[in-house]
Amino acid sequence: MTENMVDIHTHVLPNVDDGPKDWEGSLQMLRRAAEAGVRLLAATSHQPGGRRGPRPPLPAVRTMVDELNARARQAGIPVRVVPGGEIYLTEEAADLILAGELPTLNGTRYVLVEFGFDEWPPNVERSVRRLVDAGYWPVVAHPERYRVIQEAPERIYPFLEMGCLFQVNATSLTGYHGQDPQRLAVWLFERGCAHCVASDAHNAHSRPPVLTGARDELARRFGQVVAERATSTVPAAILAGEAIPAMASCCC
Repeated sequence: MTENMVDIHTHVLPNVDDGPKDWEGSLQMLRRAAEAGVRLLAATSHQPGGRRGPRPPLPAVRTMVDELNARARQAGIPVRVVPGGEIYLTEEAADLILAGELPTLNGTRYVLVEFGFDEWPPNVERSVRRLVDAGYWPVVAHPERYRVIQEAPERIYPFLEMGCLFQVNATSLTGYHGQDPQRLAVWLFERGCAHCVASDAHNAHSRPPVLTGARDELARRFGQVVAERATSTVPAAILAGEAIPAMASCCC
């Protein structure tokens, strides 16, 4: 099983949202990632900000990522960080993405979006369609945690038909978020509708950038090929801006 995993969803930059408060907290997260076999991860601070604090503008995100990589090299931590953002997809946020003012995943056409846990933003399907029509590939963060999907899983189908990818949280597969997210995460993988796993890490302790538990759970349930695709092959393709492997495409 690979020890070269890729994590496309982390809150690793310091003092910008509900992630670490300082550079040492960020380095602690990278150490945990390295110990757990992650070698590449995306720094996806909340965008456009809101209640979690002011969003860092795109140039600041790139500068902070460069600084974190320099500090990691100096500390001997073998993890590379690339820029990104977790974007709450309102119509206004879609405007900012299309204007090039919000960070995509490593500067590619993949963009990590979230919809809201209890209710979705107004006109979210229209916002997704605008991104897809403009050549972006939305990656929906942690769909298994959205109550509206837990109550009616068929709500995923319009987004899948538009070409969205679904990213499941590692902590959902291992039961950290409770039974409902865990059941839905397994359901998504059973139907081939989940494309990758990410940590959604916020710190080095209770929510670290670790994928091993989810990888092992996927291997137990679905085999090592599925586990490796979800934790390495597909997320690596996303951060490289490449099409995901055909066998990993959704088959719901």
